[in-house]
Amino acid sequence: MTSQPEPSPGHLPSGRLPVNRRTDDSAEMITETEIRDILRPHVGNRPISQLYLDGGPISRLYATGEITDATIPALGVLAADLDDQAADQVDDVIRYARDVGDRPPVPRWLASH
Repeated sequence: MTSQPEPSPGHLPSGRLPVNRRTDDSAEMITETEIRDILRPHVGNRPISQLYLDGGPISRLYATGEITDATIPALGVLAADLDDQAADQVDDVIRYARDVGDRPPVPRWLASH
């Protein structure tokens, strides 16, 4: 059986990506639009001393699709501060960020949906 090469995180297709690392067809999917919908209430509404303030890694993911080494830790801090349902949604974004890996801002991130 021939395995297919892993795509480079900077060149992953946009749109629907697996929420988790399962590769079967039953894997739950999340879209870039859903990511923005999940993050929208949490962008820029926290004290400056916190990691997920406006202009921080969560704001950059929301606005540009950029994922850095600070994105997942900031999402984890955010999830710990939320009720169970909202934290589960942020966990979906964390899995997306892990699957995609570090990447620069995505052209047309907001315009694509």
